[in-house]
Parts: sequence; structure tokens; C-alpha cells
Amino acid sequence: SGRGIVHAEQSPRGRPATLHGLQLWIALPDGDRCTEPSFAHHAVLPFIQERHGVYVTVVVGSYRGEDSPAQVYSPLAGYEVAVPAGVAFALTAEPGYEYAVVAVDGPAVVEGAAIEPGRMAYLPAGLTSISLEPDGEGRDPARFFVFGGEPFGERLLMWWNFVARTA
Repeated sequence: SGRGIVHAEQSPRGRPATLHGLQLWIALPDGDRCTEPSFAHHAVLPFIQERHGVYVTVVVGSYRGEDSPAQVYSPLAGYEVAVPAGVAFALTAEPGYEYAVVAVDGPAVVEGAAIEPGRMAYLPAGLTSISLEPDGEGRDPARFFVFGGEPFGERLLMWWNFVARTA
């Protein structure tokens, strides 16, 4: 959003009251944080079909030769990963990145730890792969959102969806 952006979040009439989504606010590096505000919509995103029916959609950054059209100002990764029931999947990771993984559709296991839907697992830098699997018993498919990047190197203040360097 650069210098700032104003937006509204409204649902069209007739839609269910409960919405499912994930909104990411990315802190810009100091040299880019006062850029002009802008907006981009990417209706089609690249994806890779992995073995055993796993799909990795590249929302931000690159994955195995597929590049997202989303503009970024620092090295980042953002993937939606759909894993079928009964499948354990190892997502290739950049060792210099720290990651967070959100279980989107149901209980899931990330790097051996169970997480509930809507919860996030933090993974420090140093991993070369991230283990993702449905609910531990493998009865249902799972969707994950995996995001990460190089550790920022600056102290940030965050409150709700506001990000600043000083109070």
C-alpha cells in the first residue's frame, strides 16, 4: 500500500454471513515504504500439480519455476497448498526464509505438530522442506496457506492491520 491505502470490506447482499479468506499485509522495506499506493488484481495464478494430487498455487514469489505476477519489494513466498486425504507432502522451502503455515480447511499436521483450522504454525529459518499432512489420521483433504520470507531485520510495531516503525 506504500504511503497508505483506504479500502472497504463489504459483502454483496445475499451472501452468507460467514466468509472464509486470508488477508495478508506485508511490511515494505524502509526504502520502499513511502511508494505511491497501488492495487493489482490477478485473477489467474500459476500452479504446480505435484505427485499424489497435491496442488501448489503460487500466490506470491516463485515455486519450482513458476512465478507469481504479484509485485513484491523483498524476497517472499506465499502458496496455497491442497493436499488430498491420506497424503503427506514435503513442500520445498528456502533455507534463508522463516515461514508461517495456516491450516485453512480442517485439522492438519505441520512439521509433526497438530494445528486446528485458522491457527498458524511458525517455522524458523533453516528448513529445506516443510512437512504438510491432513489431520494426522488422513481421512480428509487439507488446504494450507504457507507464507514466508527473509527475516525482516527491523523492529516493527503491529496493531490489527497497521504496521509502523515508531509509535
